[in-house]
Amino acid sequence: MTAAEIVGLHQEQHRREQPEGVLCLIYIVSGEGILRAQQREVVVQEDDLVIINPDLGFELRAGLQPMEYGLIRMEEASFDFSHAEVDFAVLHCNEYREQIRFYLRELLHEQREKLPCWEIALENLLSLMVIITIRRGKIALLSETNRSGKECSAVKRYIDANFAEDITLDVLADRTGLNKYYLVHAFTKNYGISPINYLIRQRIIGSQQLLRETDYNIAKIAQLSGFSSQSYFSQSFKRQTGKTPAQFRKECQSKTGEL
Repeated sequence: MTAAEIVGLHQEQHRREQPEGVLCLIYIVSGEGILRAQQREVVVQEDDLVIINPDLGFELRAGLQPMEYGLIRMEEASFDFSHAEVDFAVLHCNEYREQIRFYLRELLHEQREKLPCWEIALENLLSLMVIITIRRGKIALLSETNRSGKECSAVKRYIDANFAEDITLDVLADRTGLNKYYLVHAFTKNYGISPINYLIRQRIIGSQQLLRETDYNIAKIAQLSGFSSQSYFSQSFKRQTGKTPAQFRKECQSKTGEL
């Protein structure tokens, strides 16, 4: 799916986009404004090309003067920003503005007139615009597999380091800027387990270390491992290991005594 439109923003007007599975290209035709994404704010101005990878919420706000921009949506594509800490980019296109503006005008014309084979023309024009972006911006398209792997790897690392904290699916989605349903699907596809079940598993592993190496009571270990209650901890522990926390500790103590 490819769609293009011209959007006008006036002072204090906001526009928020949270596309699912859709890459957004935003070309600032005139004026300037503020882009907010992943808890960062970036000034954008005339002839800037903003690339927003799929499933990343963003907000665009006009500055003191009205702003006009072209918005292009594209499915099944994303760019490789592995060199950066964010999943979007702002490219300054002053040197090749005529090319960008030509393709944008033609995209809008084809979409508006819908002449024979207009959809093919639309896709070809967009492909040429993407090629210019890749060459001028020195960036690359990212395959769906690699993109999902990068996002899910970051979530996995965060869980590994913070499993004892109050982590929910909403927390993980907010940290990555991803739609939470997409996050569950991608994480499960990559690791064969949902992010929440992986979180529980890591908490169980952490609790096993505490049961072996400390004399904390079960309630204290449940709290230190991130479980909301002792009963939930005990249920989860037995479901994962086939033993209660007390049985696991007793077995560990018996083995230690034998040595």
